[in-house]
Amino acid sequence: MEITDEELIAYLLGDTTLSQKSRIEQALIQDPTIADRLKHLRFVVGLVDSLSLEEPGNLFEPPPDLVESTMARIDSEVGSSLPDAMVRLSPAHTTPLTRISWLDSSVLCVCIATICCLILPAVVRARYDARKAHCAQKIRFVGDNLVNHAMLDPAGRFPHVAVSGPEAFAGVYVVDLNQGSDDLIPISRLRCPSLFDSDRRTDFVLPKVSGRSALYRMSPEQLSLFQETIGGDYAYSLGVLEEERIVAPKFDGRSTFAILADAPVISSVGELRDAYPAHGGRGMNVFYEDGRVVFISSRAFENGCNSFDDPFRNIRNTHEVGLTPQDASLAPSSFPPVANIDQRP
Repeated sequence: MEITDEELIAYLLGDTTLSQKSRIEQALIQDPTIADRLKHLRFVVGLVDSLSLEEPGNLFEPPPDLVESTMARIDSEVGSSLPDAMVRLSPAHTTPLTRISWLDSSVLCVCIATICCLILPAVVRARYDARKAHCAQKIRFVGDNLVNHAMLDPAGRFPHVAVSGPEAFAGVYVVDLNQGSDDLIPISRLRCPSLFDSDRRTDFVLPKVSGRSALYRMSPEQLSLFQETIGGDYAYSLGVLEEERIVAPKFDGRSTFAILADAPVISSVGELRDAYPAHGGRGMNVFYEDGRVVFISSRAFENGCNSFDDPFRNIRNTHEVGLTPQDASLAPSSFPPVANIDQRP
């Protein structure tokens, strides 16, 4: 079964159709050499995605005098080989076209290196910006669906996350959005383009559910995998406290209240800091109630920036339900509203 490198790269980036994905996964099982090629391509693509062009003066930005220094290097190489400029221009001393000298090779290598230094940053930046914009488009699509749900709700609220039981997970939002709709939100809409398919669960097929009642008919193992997977790569609101009750946030069109974002990897308190794998760890797309998608640098989360409300922590700095109606707190799909992070495995 012939699988090209282009197809393998598309598979890594999650851009294949279902039939192409099935064909590639079958080939990976049957042919170990294809698996080796995929591993190599994952490494190469990962290197390109890891290049950071956000910081001024980084390693991959070409120096401002690159062209001048390159031309000076070429002149010095030519000058050291031929003593007279007029001799260099003389047709009698021209190197035959059928032979490539070491000087030609040296100049060619310098020129290629110069072109790579000039083009590579632009290519990497364009690829990074395209994925960030594609992710923002997906988040806006899901966020707009959540806003429409709240506007149609009699109480004007987003979907409610139960405190306990099968409905006690942030990703239950997706179940409510799909309920009673012929136009279901596919799992591909809930995947950030900056993350590889190889980093996600692929051994579990999401069952079709008609509503929250179907969650009670799942086995514990099915329910656990469903809760982990249904929300995709995004984080959802855990709810807020109102009059000592945990309720769904009320839609007020606020510009500072986050309801959806790229999901962080939350680790145990005191052991590891929270990780932000989306977009090469450089930042997260966040959807606010007023319909804006804002890209926030990961440094703002890590350094405890006070200029904005951290969408992943409440005012008590924990990954739990918001403690006031204005306290946004988002979490990955499997998180319940009141389970403190240091109690999780």
